[in-house]
Amino acid sequence: MDHNQETIMANFFKECSLSSPTECHQFVRDRLLHQLFSLKDDIEISPLLHQESMSYTCIAKRKAGDQISHSVVVQFRCIELDLYGNHEGSRLHGTVVPLVTFRGSHHGVYVYTSPFAAGKPYVETLIRGDSLPLENMLTTVKGLARIMAQSTNPAIADTHPPDSYVTQLASKFDKFDFKSPTTRQRVLRSLSNIRDNWNLLAKLPQALSPPDLTPFNYHVEPISGDITAVLDWNGATYQPLGRNFHFAENLFGFMTKQGWQDHPERTELEARFKDEVWDVLRSQGYAKEDLRALEYSKVLGILEYYAARVEWRNGYLEMFLEGYLRHCSWEVDLV
Repeated sequence: MDHNQETIMANFFKECSLSSPTECHQFVRDRLLHQLFSLKDDIEISPLLHQESMSYTCIAKRKAGDQISHSVVVQFRCIELDLYGNHEGSRLHGTVVPLVTFRGSHHGVYVYTSPFAAGKPYVETLIRGDSLPLENMLTTVKGLARIMAQSTNPAIADTHPPDSYVTQLASKFDKFDFKSPTTRQRVLRSLSNIRDNWNLLAKLPQALSPPDLTPFNYHVEPISGDITAVLDWNGATYQPLGRNFHFAENLFGFMTKQGWQDHPERTELEARFKDEVWDVLRSQGYAKEDLRALEYSKVLGILEYYAARVEWRNGYLEMFLEGYLRHCSWEVDLV
């Protein structure tokens, strides 16, 4: 575990009523092992390498000789999880969404377990800067597109009056000190296009949308690129399809200290994503022209996501907006 992860872990124990990882591990041994394993012999408990700021996560592993025969993730959280999204996601997608179970509380901290997720977090690929074969990248894109698009219900009319809602979003960006007038203009043009095409959004089906589908939260099989697990469905709700498609941008490029950088294969990757989404929608009886609405839904999701983060002062908000919005069809048409 690196220094940054150790700091995150130390801050969690400073803020909550638990004293240390050792106390958590002892709770697992005393209270949970009989629920998680048929035999309690040869159980090893260790911290997860990637820790979150508001939780502590460890793994309980049962050994059979030199091999790990069974592993369970145990998480201690300061804030209670909303398990609706996880249970609904598991129902829709099966074992690719590990089912989270509430195990009670310990000194006011909520305790949850889930099966250990196979594969590697996709973020590890981004951090290492690996150059993956195009076929592997296309496989990952296909998997994520289908997870995003398959969990759909019929369309529900949006009750937000378009003018007042778009004006409300615009007012949030008015508070942000843009360094680039180009990015500000992209935001304003996007809001205008959404307002003018609001009626198209009503045609889209509702999809179960995890609100934090970052590369930390989906695992891939390193050799094939297949998605093996999608984590963190806390707060997931049914929203118009496309509203969280901006998370797919992490498959088309990556952020650097200088700004957003597209993969050289972005055109092929984005085309595969759109083809897979269209394949799902076509099977549900949607027409090709309904795909027009997906761009407006995606951009609305981008603006909603970053409007809630205008307090960021490290420059990344503007760089994300610039990197994402420059690919909008109305921006490309201006070039």
